[in-house]
Amino acid sequence: MKLIFLGIFILAYINSVFSKDCLNYKKLNVCVNDRAATLEGEGDIVGLSESKISIDFTNSSSNVKGIKSIDINQVFFSGCLGEICTNKFGVGLNDYGEIVGVNPTQQKIALKLEKKKNQYSAIKIFNFSDVTLKEGCFESYCVGDLAVYKSFDGTIVGINKSAQKISINFAGGSSKFSGIGTYAIETVGISKGCVGGICIGDSVICKELKGNVIALNSNLKLGYIQNKIIEFDLIKNITINSFSESIPKNHPLRLGAQLK
Repeated sequence: MKLIFLGIFILAYINSVFSKDCLNYKKLNVCVNDRAATLEGEGDIVGLSESKISIDFTNSSSNVKGIKSIDINQVFFSGCLGEICTNKFGVGLNDYGEIVGVNPTQQKIALKLEKKKNQYSAIKIFNFSDVTLKEGCFESYCVGDLAVYKSFDGTIVGINKSAQKISINFAGGSSKFSGIGTYAIETVGISKGCVGGICIGDSVICKELKGNVIALNSNLKLGYIQNKIIEFDLIKNITINSFSESIPKNHPLRLGAQLK
């Protein structure tokens, strides 16, 4: 009889704790059957309370299976943190992945990294400021644009407007480095526009090097010149050998002297 009453008590407790279909967590609407992620993997929410979330990892791409109850502050939910939202693809520092969860308490993002050699997908956690979204623009910088960081050229593959950061994939660039890096926007040169009267495509003299301008940085007033290797210097130290045919000497962009 005692065991029966104990079983009823436990069942009643579970029902009282996990009876809600949805709850509001830090302005996120969290519901049973939603997908959620932890460091162990991603799965389906099967129960929730104000302090605990029960997740079924049966359909997870990781090797974790079964149901586990986890502290709510350690779970990453569907929704958005700033402009970074789940079900989109992003870059976390130097890793690609699908954004599978956000945690407003920790101000962190969970990415499911791409599978490598048929292994299980790994969940990796990043600070919000270290994640960029693989779409959109910020000021003159857009995903898909050619860009230069220091002496490395590549393609912009991610943007975080709030943190003002940009991710660049250097694969296919002129350097041997083929990885991904995430940098503050003011440190990155872009292959468009004009600065200080110098424009993309101009033939210029930089120190003892003659080459074409492939990128400009209006924040640092830098020009980047391509000739076997990338050289860069302050705009005021660069002289023009010949103007770009697409942006002649009297073009309004040269007079404006800014990236547009």
